Amino acid sequence: MTMFYWDFTIEAKEGMTVFDSPYFSEDTFGDVAKPNDEEAGWSYSKDSIETARIKNGRWKDLEAETNVKYTDLTNGYGYMRGPWNLNPSKYISRFAAETPGLPGCGNYKDWLLENDFSAFMKMSAYGPHSTTHTAIGGVYGCDMFDDMLDQGLIKDADNQLSICQNWGFYIKELYRGMYIDAPSDCSAHGTCEFTCNDALENDMLTALSETMSLKDYVPESLTSDDWKTWRDFICTGKAHKVFVGDHLESASPADPSFWPIHGTQERLLQLKYISGGFDDFDWPTKASTKDYVCNHDSCYETDDEGTTKKDYYGECCYGHYENDQLLDFVNGEKTSGYGPTNREILDGTDASSASYSMNYIYNDFSWDHCDDDFQVHTAFSSCCCLCVKIYNAMLICIYLYFCLCLHVCVDVLPPPHPRLLTLTDDTLPFLNTHTHTHSPSLSR
Repeated sequence: MTMFYWDFTIEAKEGMTVFDSPYFSEDTFGDVAKPNDEEAGWSYSKDSIETARIKNGRWKDLEAETNVKYTDLTNGYGYMRGPWNLNPSKYISRFAAETPGLPGCGNYKDWLLENDFSAFMKMSAYGPHSTTHTAIGGVYGCDMFDDMLDQGLIKDADNQLSICQNWGFYIKELYRGMYIDAPSDCSAHGTCEFTCNDALENDMLTALSETMSLKDYVPESLTSDDWKTWRDFICTGKAHKVFVGDHLESASPADPSFWPIHGTQERLLQLKYISGGFDDFDWPTKASTKDYVCNHDSCYETDDEGTTKKDYYGECCYGHYENDQLLDFVNGEKTSGYGPTNREILDGTDASSASYSMNYIYNDFSWDHCDDDFQVHTAFSSCCCLCVKIYNAMLICIYLYFCLCLHVCVDVLPPPHPRLLTLTDDTLPFLNTHTHTHSPSLSR
């Protein structure tokens, strides 16, 4: 059986956006609707929210799910979206715009060159990946920041767009930090606003002015009163009217186009294994130190008196540790683990090891469209090319054939390369045996 995955670096290389990609067409995951201003994005003044639904194809007019079993896992309109995402549309929404673009060859080159496992995993969530979800999900309501720009609280229109594109992340962090609370009883025809926690006002102002990247897009001369105006914008102003598409939040799997996105990342991880792996492969264990477990090195809980306080506790990053499991969604037990651990899954995807246990193999590890970016080294290419041809012809024993490949490479590499397939800027072992289509096959 053959399955496909989406290598979006091809679109990036060809200067294509999600509007142009064959990944989004009537025959695949449905065309992506365009806002009236593709550069500025979706706005109240020019665009209807419901226009952003899937336009055609098998999933035309697909609706968001409601959650009648766990009512705390919905937004204020009852849809299975993050509580902080106050999107009132009943449809799966794509608020795509011209920017940001899709991850490209440069992102993947930088990622492949990282030899520290912890840093590699931290990087994986950003440059090589996150802008894919941003490009599809997008944001609605960037014109709600117009007044803030007019008041001189944003540098310029370009920085207004940057703030808007990051707004969903800001609001999520403020919600998770208990600085704000999201409404739970909205109706599509009523008012649906955030409520701020006055007890944490100073902490929230610090988060806005010092911790978040918001500070990068506003004038350096902002005063404490100006930052209070930003807080007021969130607590009593228009912040609730700015929300993200489903692809850009925890409900992203609700959009069918979510599922084939991650294969090309796993493919690069397997190539990393095959080409020598990591210098440091220790799984980080402390969220409160520089070791990367998740991006929350402090968490929030309530003390015995019911007063909200900020404090670190060991479970703050559950799901990110080496021996964590998925929560038991099968039996609906949110406090129990289910299935293999993170380490077991990671070891199972190691294509250079006998522990490989996935029930699929990739058709190739070729990024031929990235040759100019990666500056492929001839010795690596010809050596590994031979092995991949053998492997693709046989379609068996992936780790055995790559072991053969690595031994052959040892014989042909010149003395300046003491470490097997060491990755440097001018020697990247990308395999060039096939020409990709936009939907390369995944062989099972």
